[in-house]
This record gives sequence, C-alpha cells and structure tokens, in this order.
Amino acid sequence: MKSSQIKAFVSNKSVIKETENSKTKKSKYKERANGAFKNNTKDEELHKIIEEIRLQIKQKRENELS
Repeated sequence: MKSSQIKAFVSNKSVIKETENSKTKKSKYKERANGAFKNNTKDEELHKIIEEIRLQIKQKRENELS
C-alpha cells in the first residue's frame, strides 16, 4: 500500500475522559536532560527558542536539586 492511499488513521488506544481532578493535576517527572547540547541553528529566531528551552531545562534541574 502506498502512503498516498492512506486516507485516515484511527488509534486503538482508548480516549481518557477529563474529570475535574484531572484538569488540575499536573504530571511530575524528574528532568533527565541537563541542557548540555549544541545549538547549531543559523536562524536567529530558532536559535533564541532553543536557548530558552535550554534555560528552562537547567532551571528545572536546579529546582529539583534544591
């Protein structure tokens, strides 16, 4: 089957209904990234966005350690 023949995709996973509690509950996980990666983008706007992501990663790691 060619990819151009695919008309729709239906997941076999069930839909989770949101309740009042699930709307206010936030998922928490330990940040595994440390922000140590190269930002080789030439586009200034994209470079800025990636650096903001790096800063958020570092801040989250610092908050977890303190």
